[in-house]
Amino acid sequence: MSRPKKKIVLFLVEGNTDINVLSGPIQSLFEKYSSPESPFIVEFCTYRESKSNGGDITSSIGVTPDNIEGIISKNFIEPFMQKNQHYYLKDICEIVQVVDIDGVFVPDENIVQNDDIDSRPVYTSSQILAKDRQSIIERNERKRANLNRLVNMDKICISKNGGKNTKTINYSVYYFSCNMDHCIHGEANCSTPEKVKNSDAFMRKYDTEDAFCNYLESLSVCCDDMNYQESWDYIMKEGISSLERRTNLNVLINRIKNA
Repeated sequence: MSRPKKKIVLFLVEGNTDINVLSGPIQSLFEKYSSPESPFIVEFCTYRESKSNGGDITSSIGVTPDNIEGIISKNFIEPFMQKNQHYYLKDICEIVQVVDIDGVFVPDENIVQNDDIDSRPVYTSSQILAKDRQSIIERNERKRANLNRLVNMDKICISKNGGKNTKTINYSVYYFSCNMDHCIHGEANCSTPEKVKNSDAFMRKYDTEDAFCNYLESLSVCCDDMNYQESWDYIMKEGISSLERRTNLNVLINRIKNA
């Protein structure tokens, strides 16, 4: 009997805490709803910003709607393929990206200068407090443009070996608002140590698809009764929606369950 064909679903996330929270439930989800004759392999990778792992590609300086597709390939896919040389581009059947919204769709007047905070912005239910207000305005503008591009992509061209081998595959992007810790833990302004502590605790408690989905449903944070585009239209609308505690990951979960 021949071996089943490899079908890799590659998740692109912003950091290791995202992997801690999502890898168990997502793997459990695909295992539960995959055909035994044609199983999916779920893999995760992070954006390699500068020399460190982790980072938000959608807000990075120099990333634009015109080049973000190539930068995703260069900074996510190529390092992943170099690290996992037992895989081939033809093995990847889908790419799913998960991003934080960071309140970037609020009007500029909701971004408030506050000299008493450190360099990290502080998110409230209606405002972003910033030590450098102009830099947050510019970040939001950059990130909005890049998210608009990603939401309107259903395919992405990825490469290996500096672009010598390429493949166009299915692509979609999902969000946590205003970030993952806010959505899951109700804490929008966690420090890095707090993020790690929260993700480790969550991983131990909600490591399966059922436990994860039940927890999300108990928080009433999902975009219920919305399709993919509607869930993005909701969070992108002008006002303070992008500061809400919200995720459209349920849209992906329902798609997999109903495939």
